[in-house]
Amino acid sequence: MPLDSNGIYSLPTGYFVRNGDTVSPSQHNPPLEDIASAISQMMPKDGRAPATGAMTFSAGTESNPGVRFQGSTGTGFYMPEPGVVSFSSSGTTSVTFSSDGISFATTPAPEIMEHEETTGTVTFDYEVAAIHKATMTGAFVMDVTNIPEGGDLQVNLTKTGTSGALTFTGVTRWVLGVDPPSFSVAATGLDPANLPDGSQHVFVFSNVGGDIVGFVVRAE
Repeated sequence: MPLDSNGIYSLPTGYFVRNGDTVSPSQHNPPLEDIASAISQMMPKDGRAPATGAMTFSAGTESNPGVRFQGSTGTGFYMPEPGVVSFSSSGTTSVTFSSDGISFATTPAPEIMEHEETTGTVTFDYEVAAIHKATMTGAFVMDVTNIPEGGDLQVNLTKTGTSGALTFTGVTRWVLGVDPPSFSVAATGLDPANLPDGSQHVFVFSNVGGDIVGFVVRAE
């Protein structure tokens, strides 16, 4: 009887001896064999052997998940109710999985952010979306921000009307078909002060070693 259904081990009957009892192989070998069998059913904590059956965990809570990670007792998976599994990060639920699908504690950023502003200063924030769309009807300041190192922020801009210049903030330098790389958007061949009516432009801004580098991908 190596382990019962609750994982509790009990020695087989007949193991107990008293002073003066005769040592009998049939009395003492079975308990040792039983202990060896019980130990063999344990899962080594160094991971050398995998589980051979389904594992059952406690349901846990948001602050104390049933399946958690060393060094962060509040981070892991728990079951708030039958059929529902949630992931908690530092004691706060961030994602929940159920038969209805996946739900997030905060709404993920949209893939494409469309801006209602058509003139003035418009902020294009990487943390809001990696791709932005905007229409320029007058003087327009493109402010790019929060681009992480190695990240790319794309802005699709359509110009309507003939008045107003396009200017930029947050851009360190510009690159497009020039050697050495240009430090102004004009050097790329684009005249931001006189964008044609109806023209469409695609800009990509990349964080390269802390520099925000602008690329004019398309101007037509």
